[in-house]
Parts: sequence; C-alpha cells; structure tokens
Amino acid sequence: SLEAEIRRAVSNAIQRVNGVGKMTVKVGKEYVGSGNYSELCLLTSQLLKKQKGRCALTGQPFETRSAAEGGLQEDRMSLDRIDNCLGYSDGNVQLVTQFANRARGQMPVQEARRRLIQYAEP
Repeated sequence: SLEAEIRRAVSNAIQRVNGVGKMTVKVGKEYVGSGNYSELCLLTSQLLKKQKGRCALTGQPFETRSAAEGGLQEDRMSLDRIDNCLGYSDGNVQLVTQFANRARGQMPVQEARRRLIQYAEP
C-alpha cells in the first residue's frame, strides 16, 4: 500500500540519521534538524501529493510494489535532502527514486536533474 511505502521510505531516512546498518569506519551521519518519524511520515505524505507521485529529479512515477510483488526497487521512493549539509526537515526534503538519490550523491539538485534527464525520450 502507499502508506506502507511511505513508512518504508521514512524508516530508511531515520536509519541513516540513527546510523543503523552496516558497520563501517564511520557509522551513520549527523543530520542536524531532522524531523522525527511521525513528522517525516506526514511530510512525505504531503510531498507525495505535491509531487503527484513522481520523482522530483526525473519525473518518474514511484514504484509502490515490493520486489516480491514484481516491483523495480530502483524506482521506489527515497527521501532526498536538498541541502546535504542540513537534516531531513520541511523545506529540505524532496522525494526521488532510489536510483536518482544515489546518482545525485553530493551534486547540486539542478545539476543532478540536468544530468538525469538530458537523454530523456520525447
């Protein structure tokens, strides 16, 4: 369901805030000013409506099915911080596909959008 997909995407962002996951030399990152789980679920729901269910960088519709249901995981929703120096908060989050979020990395939003859609078919 769409609500389950929102909870999954927010949980992934919260895990990054809390440093949950694989242990590396540095675990987690400090995202100052990030909202809590409930705040981010509400924000994500609002952004999903505002963005009409599409990636802010590519315009691709989000995949809402799990891999078990035949969904393409690269097209699932991901919370992207517009300014990577700031946390997951209202005004600093856009919804993008998992692929677009990884492809963007530390690039400015406009540059990432330009690169991601430069070869789009008409």
